[in-house]
Amino acid sequence: MELQNTFIVPLSRHRAWIALTNLEAIVPCMPGAELNQAGIDGSYKGKVTTRLGPVTLTFDGTTQFTELDETAYRASLRARGSDTKGRGAVDAAITLLLKEQESDQVTEVLIHTALTLSGSIAQYGRGTGMIKDIADRWMTDFAKCLVQSLEKNTNTHKAAEPDIVATTASPIPVLGIIFRSFWRRILRILRLAA
Repeated sequence: MELQNTFIVPLSRHRAWIALTNLEAIVPCMPGAELNQAGIDGSYKGKVTTRLGPVTLTFDGTTQFTELDETAYRASLRARGSDTKGRGAVDAAITLLLKEQESDQVTEVLIHTALTLSGSIAQYGRGTGMIKDIADRWMTDFAKCLVQSLEKNTNTHKAAEPDIVATTASPIPVLGIIFRSFWRRILRILRLAA
């Protein structure tokens, strides 16, 4: 599954690069995510807990940057994990591209994710767009938390390198996402029947 997301951060491209390539600092803004251990090779072990429909999933896994091109402001990372109850696995190849806006203090962050789910979890949201809706909401919550953290940091002190103020991301309203996905599916069916 291919996912595209974008958001704006109130930083120059260079400062946004520093903030977004510091996994330890941005993880508090990722709903349900935590890092447990940093490897000497630049990898991290951690876990992500999320809901997919009525099912709560916890993935233990690893993530690591596979490319850091500061000249092009492009980074790639790989995240892999297995559900702790053996229901499947997730593999994500994520690419970030930072684009400077007209104002040199505003940066657009473009994110492309190639997401592969395997096992029984791949069946939970198939065909309804539920996985995409949950991923979009997760990214929206992440971006909102990140921007709020950066703004708090910028307002309290002018730092050469941006700090991410630890903020707990809000829980994702899964029932609302399921309802919207179901409603969109009904509307598509009705349009096809008309």
